Amino acid sequence: MFDTIASITDWILRFVGILALVMNIILLFIKHNKHEVNVYINRIDKSDFNKYVNAMKYTDDIANGEYLLFLPQGKTNFRYVKYCECEFTGNKLKTKKVLQCFNNINCNNGLIINTYFPCGTPGRILQWETKYGAKGEYVIAENGKDGNVSFGNHFYIFIINNFISNIKKIFDYE
Repeated sequence: MFDTIASITDWILRFVGILALVMNIILLFIKHNKHEVNVYINRIDKSDFNKYVNAMKYTDDIANGEYLLFLPQGKTNFRYVKYCECEFTGNKLKTKKVLQCFNNINCNNGLIINTYFPCGTPGRILQWETKYGAKGEYVIAENGKDGNVSFGNHFYIFIINNFISNIKKIFDYE
């Protein structure tokens, strides 16, 4: 009985090992697609609106008073940007509902949101997805200690290597 279980386990592990070796050899010849995602997020004054004429504007009816600029940089194009309500559940943030969804945000238009930066528990969050599937989020809140907010460029490289992304790259779909 023990010999048959050991024999079956041995053959399963041999098969998995050979499959992993073949997959790694195949991955050596497949091109990995790198997509740079760069977005600039910062507070702005109402007097700066004339610099961003094409930007979409949204006012949060419940929490407003300050202006947040969300501006993609370079060739980064977003499939959607969601402005969501969130709640803090002890140790993590939970997205409750989407207040507004913006489609096709790129470096030519951007987004200006009239929102509020709470000094305690965050109430709003921005979530986005690029055309190639990279996802990100930004919690709209101050840190609660000294009021600092992490602004500026959010830059990361997203590496995709799957069948759909390779097809999109072949046809240069952005």
